[in-house]
Amino acid sequence: MGQKVITALGIGTSATHMEWFFGPKGLKFSEIGCRPPGVRVWDLYSAANDFDIYVEWAKAIVHGQTDSKPSRRYSTGMIALRPDKDGTIAGYEGAEQLQQRFGPHVIDAHPPAGRHADAGRGGGLHG
Repeated sequence: MGQKVITALGIGTSATHMEWFFGPKGLKFSEIGCRPPGVRVWDLYSAANDFDIYVEWAKAIVHGQTDSKPSRRYSTGMIALRPDKDGTIAGYEGAEQLQQRFGPHVIDAHPPAGRHADAGRGGGLHG
């Protein structure tokens, strides 16, 4: 679905920020922005592509070119919790099963400490 959206909008080389939601009607596409994503997603991109995107960005700005090409060797992703009420996220489950099935580096099972769900401010994580 992501590739269909990018193709339909004629996006070539821009980074994109896509949002998806899962509910009673299944997985739904919500929005796309031609901008870099947040929440350390560039770090995921670096890990997935065997290079340091921050170094390559600096080279592009200073020298007008980069030395590395993305390998596209791995896939990465991020899940953002979107609670429907205020409170503290006390835990989650399923990480161990994913790691057993796909390996220890499949998921970071240690989210940052001190994050609290706040439905009143967009339902995201704040801390």
